[in-house]
Amino acid sequence: VLERVIVKMEKGCMSAAYDGWSARVVLFTKQRATLERVLLRMSNCVIAASLDRWGSQVRLFTKQRGIVERILLRMAQGKMAGAYDGWSVHVKLFKHQRAVLERVVDRMHNVAIARSMDRWKDDAKEEKEMRFKGSKILLRWMKLELSTCLSSWTAFVSERKR
Repeated sequence: VLERVIVKMEKGCMSAAYDGWSARVVLFTKQRATLERVLLRMSNCVIAASLDRWGSQVRLFTKQRGIVERILLRMAQGKMAGAYDGWSVHVKLFKHQRAVLERVVDRMHNVAIARSMDRWKDDAKEEKEMRFKGSKILLRWMKLELSTCLSSWTAFVSERKR
């Protein structure tokens, strides 16, 4: 009888523990879902603020562009048009010369790299050939040495037999 009472008590404790655990799991799941919604709202607020800042920047740049266009129109109509045209030609010429110079330097650099690569290939090929030839020579020496040792040993053995 006592054993049955103890078993029922143990089952009751385990059942209560399981119920407590499942209640905590449900609570944690709800809290996680709530936290995810809050984080999503916060990130949406950040995105909306970024878009608002971007929109204000676009409006500002559009306004500035209109002002610059009006200034350029006035310059073209006034006495400064000639000076601006001369300056712009000079800038275009300078940019062209710089681009040509950069292309020439790039070509020179590429030629130097290609030559270095060719030299490296030649050196690697030569080293490979030298290794092959060296290994052949070494193999011949070893065979010759082995043959000499074998000949002297057979001569020694044949003298001992006599």
